[in-house]
Amino acid sequence: MIWAIVLVVLGVAALYGGAKWLAILVPAAALVWYSASPMLRKGRN
Repeated sequence: MIWAIVLVVLGVAALYGGAKWLAILVPAAALVWYSASPMLRKGRN
């Protein structure tokens, strides 16, 4: 759940920051996505 909030915050920052912030925010979002993916696979099913 926390990872989803972090991704949303990064997306909102990208909207308000403009193009110059995308060079920082896109790799940060990819890092969050790939670090959260092992946790997402640990579901009950």
